[in-house]
Amino acid sequence: MTHAWDVAYGYVGKIIRLEAKKQDNMIILTFINDEKRKWVFNKIEDDFFHWENITVKDNGEWYINAEIYAERIK
Repeated sequence: MTHAWDVAYGYVGKIIRLEAKKQDNMIILTFINDEKRKWVFNKIEDDFFHWENITVKDNGEWYINAEIYAERIK
């Protein structure tokens, strides 16, 4: 058992397949066809979360392409 979610994300006529796993206090979505691209949700709280679009460099360092700090509206 992998303990992962299989995710399909659609945009502009395309579909991306991702695998999502919980790691410590984060949820990390990895592109099925490109493990160097990740979407990371962290600091997940009842009314807030932080999201990052990350590329993993050849040396293993994470490079943040984009990030969002979101507040949930109730």
